[in-house]
Amino acid sequence: MFYDERINSECGKIYRRGILLATLVALLYGAVHAVYLISIDRFLISYLLTELVIVAVGAGILLVGAFRFPGRGDERQIAERHDYYLRAGKLFVIAALGGYGISIPFSIGKMFGNVGDRAANELILVLEVLGVMYLFYCFKRRDINFNYSFIAENKSKYYYGVLINIGKLAGVLAGVYLVAAVLDLAVNHTLGSLLVILLAYVESAVGLGLEYLFISWVEKVSYDEEMPRGLKKSTVIVGVTFIIVQIIWSAFTMWYYSIAANADLMAQTGVAVGEHLAAASVVRKQMAYVVNVVSAMFWCHVMTQTRGSKSVRCGIAGSLLLTAISTVQSALVSYIIIFGFEPFQYGTAVRDIAEFSNITGYIIMFASIALMFLTACGLVRDVRLSGVLFVLPAAQLASKLLLLFLYSQSLIMLQGIVECVSAVGITVAWILLLKWQYKDANLG
Repeated sequence: MFYDERINSECGKIYRRGILLATLVALLYGAVHAVYLISIDRFLISYLLTELVIVAVGAGILLVGAFRFPGRGDERQIAERHDYYLRAGKLFVIAALGGYGISIPFSIGKMFGNVGDRAANELILVLEVLGVMYLFYCFKRRDINFNYSFIAENKSKYYYGVLINIGKLAGVLAGVYLVAAVLDLAVNHTLGSLLVILLAYVESAVGLGLEYLFISWVEKVSYDEEMPRGLKKSTVIVGVTFIIVQIIWSAFTMWYYSIAANADLMAQTGVAVGEHLAAASVVRKQMAYVVNVVSAMFWCHVMTQTRGSKSVRCGIAGSLLLTAISTVQSALVSYIIIFGFEPFQYGTAVRDIAEFSNITGYIIMFASIALMFLTACGLVRDVRLSGVLFVLPAAQLASKLLLLFLYSQSLIMLQGIVECVSAVGITVAWILLLKWQYKDANLG
């Protein structure tokens, strides 16, 4: 069995902090959800099962760890503490999925019923996005590879190990959805939902399996590659993927803006505009999650080739933190505005929440641009790249100001075009400029 004291030590710390952060996010999510349900007199504990399980298991793991390993301790106790959190991390993931599974029978209509209801697994999606971003940053900063226990094997053995892990993941998910099916049969006394649960299982298993396979592929390419003069091949692969998912996100964004711009005309023809707009919003937001994950992967790969530049590391870490905050905020607000039971009966509250979300969104947006300036500064000063990189955060700032102007003028379709073109264009420019500039960079 693979054992590396440094990696075990670092991973134990990473997992402990990750469990703490995930527990806090679930607690916040559950608190907001509970307050909302109480405010509309629809509170049922079954609607909060996922949050309760995650908070209970996370708090239990942390409390047991604190009592079992008080203080720093000797070397043996430190090693035992790290091993404990390594095992606890796997247990926490299984418990989170299990919490979601037992909630399915009580929210089956919200998963695949009317578009305005589909939010039962929103917390799990958010934790998945935040978890991948967090682990990728922590691992790359500490020079730890995903699949570190067998990444040194040859390709056939390595990918066999990857497939074994995918099989284990599919098995865990099968157990989760099997429990959900049994509970659904016991609670709802019908077989009608079994097909829905089966489709949900296939979607989860395939989606998570492909995500893990992609990460494993990129990690193996990175591990086997000798340090090049320019950007590593793995960084280029993630960069190209980043462009592709940006283009797909743009397509869904244009769909969303097209519906919004033609809402009156669609309503006159009897089309349910609200449902179409909600569907477009859901798909666009879920695609934005994918963009956030791939973006984090790309910038973390860039960070590994910056000679330990503090400015680059702080800029990228700050950007990822803001992205995480924005992801949680988006999930909380959408749960109330889009996925609420009867939001139109609470119009004033919904408008207030939307306005607050817009204000905080602007703050996060401009703070993110400032951090990209910091990242560019580190690349220019510490890695000796060209000052032309400063043009990109400047262009990003200009595009955001233009979007604010178009929004104030209610030019919805033009706003969508500018948002999509600027997002894809700036991403392409970053990747091309970095690839070109890194050929002559001082990588040290």
